[in-house]
Formats: sequence, C-alpha cells, structure tokens
Amino acid sequence: GLKIEERYTHLIIRGLKDYSLPSKTVIKGVRKNAVKIADGVYQQEQWATLKGILRSGNANEYTIKTITKHLTREYTKGTVTVEGKVSPFVLDV
Repeated sequence: GLKIEERYTHLIIRGLKDYSLPSKTVIKGVRKNAVKIADGVYQQEQWATLKGILRSGNANEYTIKTITKHLTREYTKGTVTVEGKVSPFVLDV
C-alpha cells in the first residue's frame, strides 16, 4: 500500500518532474549541483558519453563542457484553464 512519507504546508508545482518543496527542489534535466543564473536559467557540467569520446577521435582525453539550460516550463500535455485545471488533448482518428 501507499504511505505518507512527509507533509508540507507549501508546495510549488511548475510541471511534470518540476517542483519545489521547503526542503528541496526537483527539476528534470537539471542536476542538483547546477548553478541558478536567473529564473529558469541554470548552468551545469556536461560529461561526454563513450560514443562522443570515440567520435572525437581522441579517446585519451575526456572533456567536460559547461552548458547553460534555459527552461521554458511550458505545459504540453493539454490546455491549462484559468482555474488551473488541465483539459487533455483529444486526437481524432
């Protein structure tokens, strides 16, 4: 069954896997150690994949890039009403 792990009096939900609690913030695609530059703008390290290392032609070097992520935080699963309710998209077949 389900159990209650924690209770909060304040919670901000911005979208799927994008929320803030008093004790932590979760943003999909943004690491916990990322630096917040502005609202919706984060800077973090990006490690090369094995495929990327082999493609570079120099397997003896491992590069770590600093990237800047700009979050749009646009909800794409349906239409959000003024009241905050979501009307899902209907696909005609």
